[in-house]
Amino acid sequence: MITLSKRLQALADLVRPCEVAADIGCDHGFLSVYLLQAHTAGHVIASDINAGPLAHARENIRAGHLEDCIETIQCDGLQGIKADTIIIAGMGGRLMLKILTDGIDAVRRAHELVLQPQSELKEFRYGIRDLGLLIDAEDFVIEDGKYYPMMRVLAGRMELSGTEALYGPLLLRDRHPALHEFLLQQNEYLQGLLQDLRKQDTERARSRLPEIEDDLKRNEEALLAFEDTDA
Repeated sequence: MITLSKRLQALADLVRPCEVAADIGCDHGFLSVYLLQAHTAGHVIASDINAGPLAHARENIRAGHLEDCIETIQCDGLQGIKADTIIIAGMGGRLMLKILTDGIDAVRRAHELVLQPQSELKEFRYGIRDLGLLIDAEDFVIEDGKYYPMMRVLAGRMELSGTEALYGPLLLRDRHPALHEFLLQQNEYLQGLLQDLRKQDTERARSRLPEIEDDLKRNEEALLAFEDTDA
């Protein structure tokens, strides 16, 4: 059985058993190989827009003798993808949302999506809500000092507050310890940034102040979710 990084293992754990999984932006194909070896998927489509990563993926697939079960294709986004489960990880939230929007037919056909956006999380969560999707499960891992939020998404309706969109409704509900660590670090950063901006007499600083003040307010609201209610 292939050994995954902490981030990829957390992604794999969000994938429920399925007939066909699509690993979009498969890189070296480690996740695709694992899903077959763990009997999570009966067949995997490993795709990437670039030929280089696909070549590496094919080498790892051959090493696992899984050529008959993992199909590698070079394509842009979800073009031509038909799968029960779609997995997209390791890219910015704005780009990932564009891939989902442009490939909405593939999204509608899928039973679930497992997504790990790297940035623009508030806009991303609002975006998937507007596509008629809801967050069914979330996880948050720390690896090599970096924070990785991820989610399993299904068709459905959901409501999101600004704080939930920024930090994750289920992560807040479950008081996820890695999110708590991130929030504390983010609070210190935002406090310092706010102090610096208030000292600057520039148009740019003045224009950023409301945004940073709102981010700090959301951060402090999120931290309240971790307070001991029994205290």
